[in-house]
Parts: sequence; C-alpha cells; structure tokens
Amino acid sequence: MKRTLFSLLLVFFTATIFYGQALQWELSLPDNGSTSANSRAPQGATRYARTVYIITAAEMAGSGLTSGNALAGIGFLYSSAQNVATTGTLKVYLQNSTDATNTKSTDWTTAITGMTLASNSTITIPATTGQVNFPFMGGSPFTYTGGAVYVAFEYENATGTLATTGNIALCNTSLVGGLKGAQSLTVLPTTLTVSNFRPATYFAKSVPCAAINNLSMTAYTENSASITWSPAVNAQIEWGLKPYAQGGGGSSATVTNGTTYTVTGLAPGKAYDVYIRADCGGGLLSEWRKITVGTTNSAPVSTYPYAMNFEPAADQNYIFNLGWGNQPTGNVGTWGWFSDDATDGNTANDYAHSPTYFIGSQIATTAQNAWIFSRPLAMTAGVTYSIQYYYRTFSTAATTAPVNFSVGINSTNSGTGATILASHTNYNNLTYATETLQYTPTTTGNYYIGFNNNTPARTAITTANYIFIDTVTVTSSQLGVNDLVSFENAIAIYPNPTSDMLNIKSKDKVTAVSISDMSGKRIEARVINNTVDVRGLQSGTYIINVVTEAGNSSQKFIKK
Repeated sequence: MKRTLFSLLLVFFTATIFYGQALQWELSLPDNGSTSANSRAPQGATRYARTVYIITAAEMAGSGLTSGNALAGIGFLYSSAQNVATTGTLKVYLQNSTDATNTKSTDWTTAITGMTLASNSTITIPATTGQVNFPFMGGSPFTYTGGAVYVAFEYENATGTLATTGNIALCNTSLVGGLKGAQSLTVLPTTLTVSNFRPATYFAKSVPCAAINNLSMTAYTENSASITWSPAVNAQIEWGLKPYAQGGGGSSATVTNGTTYTVTGLAPGKAYDVYIRADCGGGLLSEWRKITVGTTNSAPVSTYPYAMNFEPAADQNYIFNLGWGNQPTGNVGTWGWFSDDATDGNTANDYAHSPTYFIGSQIATTAQNAWIFSRPLAMTAGVTYSIQYYYRTFSTAATTAPVNFSVGINSTNSGTGATILASHTNYNNLTYATETLQYTPTTTGNYYIGFNNNTPARTAITTANYIFIDTVTVTSSQLGVNDLVSFENAIAIYPNPTSDMLNIKSKDKVTAVSISDMSGKRIEARVINNTVDVRGLQSGTYIINVVTEAGNSSQKFIKK
C-alpha cells in the first residue's frame, strides 16, 4: 500500500446519538504513519497531561467540516492499546485561527488564553485500538469559522487506576513544532515542550443521518474484496473500476442491518472504488463515503523478460495488485510500498530508482526477519535465469545504521527452504547499486523471488532506517538472435549474450543507435562501424534501438 508500506489513507467516520441528532466524525488531521506514547492524545499511563497543537487551514479543508459547523466532539486514533481502561477528567479548548504554524506560548496559562473551553467532563480511555471518540459535555458551544483551529486539552487522573502499558497514538509529523505539550505522574505541568508529533484528530458535527464508521477492507482474493464498518446499519453500496466516481453506472447492492459486504466478480490485479452510505429510514440518507479495495494477481509470469519497477496503473492501488506481497505468515517486521512524494512530510518516501514507486523495509531495535515475494514465475528446468535489481539504504538522520538483507528464490512464497542467491551484511549505502544474480532450476515449475530484511537488533538507533528495493528484472538464457530478428528490416544483433562487443547486422544503412535499461533510462555507449562497445555496462538486460533508413527496431540483449 502507498504507505504501505506504500500506505493509503482511509477516512473514518462514526455515528453517535447527540441531543436527538447523530454525530458524524470527520477526520480533520490525518496521521502520516508516525506514532507516539507521550500523551499527544489522552494517555492512560500518566496522571497529568497538557497539550496544545494546531490543525492548519489546508488540513481542515481536507475534512468534511465547513465554516458554520458547530463542533460537538473530538476523537483520536490509537495504533496500540493500553492494558486496562482508565478514567479521568478531560478539558478540551478550541480556537479559530489564521496561523499557519503553532505560535502558542510554552506556558500553559498563556497558551489557552482566548480559547473556548468546549468540553469539561469525565472520560474513559478504553483498552482498545482504533478510533476513540469523546463527545463534548460541560463546556461552551464552539463554531468553526474556517481556516485553522488550535486544539488544547488537559487530562487529569489524580488518584484512579493507571495503565501499566500505555496506549500509542497515531500522529502527523509534517508540521515542524506543530505541538507543545508535557506529561507528569505527580503534578499538572505548567511548561510545555515543542514537538512535531500532532495526534490524528477527528471533530464531530450534528447531522440527521450520520455516515458510517471504521470503513475498512478486511480480505481480498483474485476476484473479490470484503469490507466492514460499524455500527450495523441499512446501507447502499456502489462500486466501479478505479478511478470511479459515484453515480457513474457501476455495480450496486444493499445491506440490511449489517456491518460487512463482499464485493465479487472483480478482475485480478485491479483496484475498485467502493462507495457506501447509511439509510436511516424515512428518506434520510447519509453522505457517501469511499474506500478503495483491490484484488491480487497470482497468474504465473511465462514471458521474459519480466520487469517490475513497482509502478501502478491507474486501476491499481496496492502492492498486491502487482502480484507482490509480504510472506503470508512468519514475518518479523514488514515490507511497504512507497511513493517518491516529497510533499507528504514523510522523508522515507522521497527516493525511487525509477520513476516514482519502490518497496522498502524498516530496521528496528529488535531483530527483523521480513520477506516480500514476487508473483510466481514459470521457469524451465536447466534454463538459467538472470535476476537484476537495484538497492540502497535510507535514514531520516544524516547517517544510517547498517542493514542486513538477502535475496532468495523458492517454489512457494515462503522464506522456509528458500535458496539464498545473495546475502548483504552490514550494508550501508545511500545511493542505488545494482546486482545481477543467476538461478538455474532443476525442476520445471513456478518460483517466487524474495527479498529478506534480516537485520539484527540495532539497539542504538533513534531514527527510521530502511532498505529500499527497486526495478527488478528477470530474463531467460533462452533469449537469442532468433528472438531478436526485426520485422521486414531483418536487423540482427550478436553475440547475445555478450560481455564486450555487440554487432549489428542490417541490410539497410544504420543511422542511429541508442541503449536503455529495462526501466527506460538512456545509457551512453560507444558505436563504431555497426559495433557497440558494451564493456562499460553492468551485467543485466538492456534494450538496443537501431534506426535505419528503412525504419527502426528495438531489441533486447544480455550483458554478461
């Protein structure tokens, strides 16, 4: 996934009865995959916490809130639960603003001056993950007027039960110094500390019929995908191949008092936009909400070369659409799908070999053993296959911790019993390198190429460190001159494979020659009298484009 690793954002909503209306929770500050246990959201493992942060106008514009909406509750998103439920007092302060950054004082009393106490009530922080909502009570009305919003909260549990394992809040780190906060086990803090970790935040507004909550994809196959939501409602569902706009004539279904639905009849390796809304009866319908689901593609690759640079088509949205995926069971750690997007606040997403997407796996203070595998590749016994890929490390700090990774191949998408083709120990290179490996199966069948992050515990790291993989190409040694004869121009190249010189034979005059790698990147090569000097190329598969007076021909060759 785009971020999922190349992970994609799902917007969650919930319905709660409030003064005869339903509360619809709008995600006003999405997370970017960052987490914190330091009371960025209410935290049950501490007694006292005070926090003030800003949600910018651009972030608020991405929610379902508009100027004039009365805010009726606040919610947070937890990726890890505390061990027991805890109870305390929560005060929530709000303020409309034109600020683009957090200019509030680090002195608590000064910071909340001019803010509205929107809620002052007893809350229970549950021992659960996911979205946790706190409707406003005991405060003054607050109306959003557009622009940015300052949020401040004070949490106090002076004598009640404490959690021994605290919750972990999903956060957004895209705004430098966006939050100021502090926590204590003994006294309400008066001085706040600057942080980049703002909690993912929901605001509630009152509506006659609320949109559904916790919409997510729970399972997928080659031809179906299952979604779930809460609470149980009568629902209308509509879907079509991504990108699909609701009302575009796609397929549809209804659900009676349900929380799940399986979309069937889908094509392998594709993504679909699914729209769903609640039917509250009496003609009351909620707003449509969208989720993108997908199917996998496990059809064996039988034509070579096979090239994967992890770029999705317009109708693809997940890494499994491409037939790639994490080892189904047994992984310690994970691989994600990243996009080269310097605007999303996540610097781990800013480096691809070609052109935009790539895969990566993060190392940690605990030992990793995470595999990701290709779709099945049909291979013939006795035939040699060349596997080329690009790899590098990355860190959010100036230096990286070394990474261990290996490349393997197996008849199943499992690391158990895999043949290891290459191992890299304590690798630490911030620019892409390439490697070409050879494999000759003894049995004809389907095989999976795998990359394994097996980095031991790096206990000293304090920043995110990754191994990145991009532009994987598999070629077959059965590739020869007969495969590369062009249409009526009768252009041939030989010898193939070659280690030094590549000759061009043509009945017509050759006017131009160019070479590119399998990702399309042009590569400089010296051409003299219809002979190309390829000694400077790294081992792998390339495309040579030969232009003659009669036309041109693009052909593949292997550099040994």
